[in-house]
Amino acid sequence: MNAPRGPDGAFESYLSLMESQRLQVLGLIAGLDEEALWRRPAPKGWSIGEHLDHTRVLLRSFRCILQLYYALTWPLGWLKRHQPYETEIDDVYQRPSFPTNVGWLWPPRHSARRPISASELGALLQREHERVSAFFLSKEKPSWAISGCGTPPLAV
Repeated sequence: MNAPRGPDGAFESYLSLMESQRLQVLGLIAGLDEEALWRRPAPKGWSIGEHLDHTRVLLRSFRCILQLYYALTWPLGWLKRHQPYETEIDDVYQRPSFPTNVGWLWPPRHSARRPISASELGALLQREHERVSAFFLSKEKPSWAISGCGTPPLAV
């Protein structure tokens, strides 16, 4: 991860990384028609569109959880605001104990039965990214650190 160490610019760096990754993926699928976007590679496998919509649903869920977490823990964070904290973690997906078969917890809203175009899916992803950005950038720096989190939530 190329995010800077320390609180200065960490929000912007992680949000920018998320934005550039989203734009790269959307660029790759821009030419796909709906049938290709929603075609499942195997009976129990997810389509490209389902994977992308799953990430949107997951991001929305974690944003809502973080909003509640922030509201409940900011007093503790304010007390710890001058203590150092980590700004980077290892790739959790590389951990042997990291659960990978949890897609059923955050199923995609759109599928071959409820398809939308790549541009509509991109707009939904953009809207959720804007909501996440608005939440983090509206906080006093470094609010995720002073809320007792210790690690930037976007890195998880």
